[in-house]
Amino acid sequence: MSIEHVLQTLNAAKHQAERELSGINQALEALNGHGQKKPMATERRVMSAAGRQRIAAAQKARWAKIRQNRLVLIRKTGKKAA
Repeated sequence: MSIEHVLQTLNAAKHQAERELSGINQALEALNGHGQKKPMATERRVMSAAGRQRIAAAQKARWAKIRQNRLVLIRKTGKKAA
């Protein structure tokens, strides 16, 4: 065997090993989550106190309407609404 042939064989083995190592690194990154982007919804949204009060008032009004309709049904039929 000539030295050139040995060098070519070693270079081919080196390139093969580099390709395999690259594949292993990609697999590890995928499993560890390094290749994935984080979801955008990780930040918490901030709501003002006034916004919370408006939502609470609207929900109270909805429940008051439901309770009002229940009372009307009870008065009309004499039975509790299911």
